[in-house]
Amino acid sequence: LTIVEGVVAKEQIIIGKISKDESKNMVSVVDIKSYDSNSENDYVNNLETEKADDKKFDYIKTGIKPIAVSKDNKYSLLQIKLYTGKAHQIRAHLSSINHPIIGDGKYGNAKVNEYFRNKYKLRNQLLHSYKLKFYDCDLQVKDKEYTAKIPDVFAKILKGEFDGNVEF
Repeated sequence: LTIVEGVVAKEQIIIGKISKDESKNMVSVVDIKSYDSNSENDYVNNLETEKADDKKFDYIKTGIKPIAVSKDNKYSLLQIKLYTGKAHQIRAHLSSINHPIIGDGKYGNAKVNEYFRNKYKLRNQLLHSYKLKFYDCDLQVKDKEYTAKIPDVFAKILKGEFDGNVEF
C-alpha cells in the first residue's frame, strides 16, 4: 500500500526501463508506458530485446490499483503489485508518472512531504508491504499469504485525509 500525490483514476500496469546512478543512489525510469490491461506484450518483447543489447537498463513492471481518493482530491491510496523487483522500483515508477509517494525524500515533493511531517509527524515514506503472497515457487510457502498491520502513522493519515473507513 502507498499514498501518493495526485488522483490516480484507474487501475493500470506501468512498464519501463530503469537505470541506477550509483553515485547518487537514485534510479531513472525511461520509456514509460501505461496499460489498462495486459496488452503490453509487444512492448515487453521489445524491452527484453533492448535489455540484451543495452546492459545499462533493466525492464520493470508495476501494477497500480486505486483504492481511495482523499477528501480534498489531492492524494490517492494505491495497492501496488510488483511484477519485477528492482531497487527503488515503486518509488521511481510512481514519481515518473507524477504521483510521488508521500514522505519520499528522494523522489517525492518536498512541500507535500513537509505538510505531512508537520501535521502527522511523518518521518518516512508512506509505502507499506501489508500483504505478501508467494506464487510460482517450490518452497513450503507456495500459495501462502501473509499480512502485516498498517503502521499507526499510516492509519492516522488515512483517518485524517481519507474517509477513515478505507478497506483494501
